[in-house]
Amino acid sequence: MSDNEATEPRRLASEMGLDEESVQRRRELLKFGVEEMRHLATLGPIIHAHLDDLADSFFDYLAHFREAKKLLGDAIAVGRARRLKRNHLLAMAQGPYGLRYAEERVQLALVYSDTGLHHHLFLGAFHHLMAQLGERVLRDHGDDTTLAFQALEALQKLALFDIGLILDVLTYERARIVGQQQQEIRALSTPVLRLRPQLLLLPLIGIVNAERARQVTEQLLNAIPEHRAKVAVVDITGAASVDAVAANELVKVISKARMMGTDIIITGVSAEMALRLVELGLDIKSIRAVGDLQGGIEQAELLLGITSASLPPQAEVAGRRARKPERALSHGERH
Repeated sequence: MSDNEATEPRRLASEMGLDEESVQRRRELLKFGVEEMRHLATLGPIIHAHLDDLADSFFDYLAHFREAKKLLGDAIAVGRARRLKRNHLLAMAQGPYGLRYAEERVQLALVYSDTGLHHHLFLGAFHHLMAQLGERVLRDHGDDTTLAFQALEALQKLALFDIGLILDVLTYERARIVGQQQQEIRALSTPVLRLRPQLLLLPLIGIVNAERARQVTEQLLNAIPEHRAKVAVVDITGAASVDAVAANELVKVISKARMMGTDIIITGVSAEMALRLVELGLDIKSIRAVGDLQGGIEQAELLLGITSASLPPQAEVAGRRARKPERALSHGERH
């Protein structure tokens, strides 16, 4: 494995907590020791003699299933996987079975993960490969059944060791991808909008729990310096509910934003939610609240020193249309 090829599996192995100590512990749990390593060394000549056939058996098995189409249809990926599988077979008889060996299994698992190979399909193909190797071991050690049994038992322990590593990687990568997708969905569902220079809007819709509150808080605090915002309007009109922890997070973000030189205006606070905030004993004195979104934006514009006189003609007309100020009715119109 070249240095460039080793970088990603080494990083992932470290993220997963794989080190020499943890790898050794995995071997100990399988009772895989010096004796097993000695028996595996006797398999070297058999693996060398049938290396291509053994590696091909893994991919021939996959060829029967449409779920492996993405891997087998990618010439670069399958070429890399075949090379790594050959190296895997050779390493099974050579050792040593430490961190480097584990990182090579991680590298192979990443190829499977990147091409969407599901773990149950990998298990089937790997079982088929081990069965093919087992048959050759029995033929080669036919006259010494004790030696054949010892070699097969050691091979079985190493196969379980390898399966554990590869399945851990496939599971870890699947969870990482799902987590990343969820984060992207949350980011899209709660965008921080720039209404005009120095003014941001964060509309909250749906259920706001503690996790989501922390996420939107982080988004808003990151957007403030990015847009040099002086005022941010957080509209909770569309929020179905806000739990206690989430409400506390919203109160804290006001303090954090003020330390960054930004005022926060909360709009859409219902009577029920206002009562809930009081019951929770939160410091609501620091909250600048306005009844609706339009009023919140108008308040923000006042804080920014934006008046109808300072708006461009088109913006002023749009503002008048949006606000539609009431006028007194004449005597004729009343009757």
